[in-house]
Amino acid sequence: MPDIAKACFRIPSQDLLFFEGQEESLSVFPQDRTGYVISNFEGTEFQFIAAKANPDKVEFSNHHAPGIKLDKSIDKHFFINYVKQIQSHIKSGEASKVVASRCNQIDLPDSFEINTFIQQLATTYPNAYISAYQGKKGTYVTATPELLLHMNNKGDAETMALAGTAKWEERDRLGVKEKEEQGFIVTHLQEVLDTFKLPYDKTAKSIVHAGHLAHLVNNFKFNLSHINLSHFLASIHPTPAVGVYPHSAGVSFITQNEGWNRGFFAGYSGIINVEGQTALAINLRSMLINGNKALLQAGAGITLESIPENEWLETEEKMKTIKNLIV
Repeated sequence: MPDIAKACFRIPSQDLLFFEGQEESLSVFPQDRTGYVISNFEGTEFQFIAAKANPDKVEFSNHHAPGIKLDKSIDKHFFINYVKQIQSHIKSGEASKVVASRCNQIDLPDSFEINTFIQQLATTYPNAYISAYQGKKGTYVTATPELLLHMNNKGDAETMALAGTAKWEERDRLGVKEKEEQGFIVTHLQEVLDTFKLPYDKTAKSIVHAGHLAHLVNNFKFNLSHINLSHFLASIHPTPAVGVYPHSAGVSFITQNEGWNRGFFAGYSGIINVEGQTALAINLRSMLINGNKALLQAGAGITLESIPENEWLETEEKMKTIKNLIV
């Protein structure tokens, strides 16, 4: 019997698109297929639902996946020390920026209903990319501000360099540290586009409103009509917004030292060749259903200027995107 999975995806200012169909586990991005895809952080594993967008709402099940084992990522002391470890790694010259992530677990109330929750996310965060997946890898939901790639059937594409975080009412505090952190992503995207010899237009740096938070952003536009999309995605992801700068440093430091397996967190999800567009967003502001609990996930960009306690508080603020609609 085939594995049947369900998913939905929402581009800001558009309607939720729903998918239901046979699920496939792949090791390469299915660029010539049509359907929904979600990847792991490393971009090496893909869950794909081969289906056209369903005109009707798909009902997700409230039968939650069994509990998973939490490693060290829930512990504040571990996270603070991990940030300091990253800063030592940077001082050694191995990297210029590393994103540290962690998770936290909260109880789901008896009244929690996932279909209602997804609609709440879409309504509360109109500027977010909403993604939900339910399949053999569990149930995973995101409301992310960060676009990885949006492309039409002519190859006209865009991406963004988004980083640096402050509460919206404190957005004037996006200072030198945040600008440096976001600047690494700008440089990375420019390097990738130059490597592929792709002319591009880049907007001026601005502040984007994401829920109760503010971030710095530059947008890039270019054309991918003559580029292998799978190769391009492998070059661009994981961006320094979720991984390491320089990109050539790889993510082994993260996977060996972070204290948990990110899984889908900081991977990407979205639609491929659906209604004339491919749209992929980074899995941030996310949760994994963990039995009768929600496993909230968040990260923070670490540089030499980072204050470990502040980075912990930043992850707490990012988790509120999901948490505030549950508790």
